[in-house]
Amino acid sequence: LDELESETTASWRKVVEPLELLYDSFDRVTSVFELLAAVNQTSEMEAAAGRGMALARGFARRLQLSTALYTLLKRIRWHPTTWLQHTHKQVQALDYWIGKMEKGGVNLPFWHASSKIATFRRLDEEEAELKRKFADNVRQGTAAFHLTLRDGQHLRGVPHSTLAAMAAAARHRNLTYSASSPGAIYPPISDPPLDGAAPTSEWGPWTVTFDPWVYDSMMAYCPTRRIRQLLYQSYESRASQAPWDNVPVMERLLQVRRSRANLLDSASYPDLAGRRRTSSSNNAKEWLDQMLTPVASAAVRLVLRMVRLMVESEARGVDVWGSMHKSNDLQSVSATGKRLFIRRTKDLSLRKVAKFVSYPVYLASFAVPVRRSARPRVNMKILRWAERMLRNTTFSQPDCVSLLASATTSFRPWDAFYWGRLAFSKESLVQHGVAPDEIRNYFTLSRVLSGAFGLFNRLWGIHVVESDDDKPPVWHPDVKHYQLFNGSDLLGSFFFDPFARPNKLSVPFTQTLVKRSEAHSSTSVRTPIVIVSTYIQNPELGEAALLQLKDVQDVFHELGHVIQNLLNRVDEVLIAGTTILSLDFLEMFSQFYELWATDECV
Repeated sequence: LDELESETTASWRKVVEPLELLYDSFDRVTSVFELLAAVNQTSEMEAAAGRGMALARGFARRLQLSTALYTLLKRIRWHPTTWLQHTHKQVQALDYWIGKMEKGGVNLPFWHASSKIATFRRLDEEEAELKRKFADNVRQGTAAFHLTLRDGQHLRGVPHSTLAAMAAAARHRNLTYSASSPGAIYPPISDPPLDGAAPTSEWGPWTVTFDPWVYDSMMAYCPTRRIRQLLYQSYESRASQAPWDNVPVMERLLQVRRSRANLLDSASYPDLAGRRRTSSSNNAKEWLDQMLTPVASAAVRLVLRMVRLMVESEARGVDVWGSMHKSNDLQSVSATGKRLFIRRTKDLSLRKVAKFVSYPVYLASFAVPVRRSARPRVNMKILRWAERMLRNTTFSQPDCVSLLASATTSFRPWDAFYWGRLAFSKESLVQHGVAPDEIRNYFTLSRVLSGAFGLFNRLWGIHVVESDDDKPPVWHPDVKHYQLFNGSDLLGSFFFDPFARPNKLSVPFTQTLVKRSEAHSSTSVRTPIVIVSTYIQNPELGEAALLQLKDVQDVFHELGHVIQNLLNRVDEVLIAGTTILSLDFLEMFSQFYELWATDECV
């Protein structure tokens, strides 16, 4: 960088080509570092990541605030013969980097003042630390929660794979079976184990964690409403109480971003961030407001179908509203549900109430029964009227809220997961003759990949080849490597890390590891390499990996990002891939490709 800043000849060969090699080397190192931190989120890796990213931010900041480099780039860009000597992509690269440096503050008039420079750097560093702290609080709060259940009656209907995962979590904590504890499978398929035996999927105990597929499965299949409520509120508040409270972190982050935007001559942070978007924040809000009416109406239609199913189930004696059980282990839930203090390591035991007891909308404590409700949970007259009106009509969002509140005030978010699954299953049986849970048996990972790769060929005439003998080094044995070809031409390659693991980032993501570039060779173009990571439940030894519909959609979504990166033909490494794509378009292609996952022809 020192040599680049001392250059006096403002030309593409003397300035931009060295910048391409310099920034590409930096980008490749940091990309590998970020990848390893995402797939192995340990305390050691976190400490190393903190030190490494601090160095990376220092270099990136110096590069972005280099007035000498900025002056050279502007001289090249605004030279009278620029359009004659450079390609359109080269001019785009110049415009992008000049704009990037200006957004970083290199051209503001106050940069001669050292105090202003110091303030900007301090805010930049503090913002990075706050974002790291936020993510760390969420990660630690998520990992800290575990709830042990010993009564299998509350788990009847939960998939066997989830029961097995929760039993494994209980074994990991050295818990043992207690004699006479009911099993989760009825009628039982095996005899109860001896007192003190290791946990099993049928007889427990079962430890619930916030692993995504365990949490999602419990919310969708656990028949006991109080357990679902506890899990939901604990999950939503996992980073909003000490020692992982993100409330002050968010408040300070808003202040820092506002101050940083003001230093860069922007009225607000949304205005600053909006420079890489296709529309202003005000226009985006107007568009969202236009979408609110049809979306709210569709949401209420779905909720009313769930409420209808709840009413029908209650008539058959099902404990729909969770009024037949109570527990002294659920503590201190505020009326707003914003803060929830629970004994995370305590076993949870629910006992039946002697007679039907109704509870008000908000509870100060689950342990204390209160007065009997004066009216039924659901106003059937309004429910029927609302169902009829919403068949062919839309209402504004406030009207939708009022309409739902008139029909029932007892429906809660922890009801949506469970009853939404049942409603969808019922409709699927009527329309297709098969339940969604049974479809999973057809969604093996190999079959899903075959369908997704086959679609590549049908849409664009390209094909995927898995690397076997020539497979490059990988960070885990489960990781596969694929190459994408157009005929005999290599377009790029990608690594696929499909399965969930301890300490692995639990959300699907795609990351660029190497960008397409012609700067590294005068005779050939370097092809791009990307990483795809999903969080599919690891199959048992010798079994095929079976995917939920959401897993299938995640795979298609991330492969959409792969196509978006590998089919991009921009050879200038400074703007290759999705670098200059508007932020609000980054997800558009992958969202469209995800729709193919549920198309009948696929």
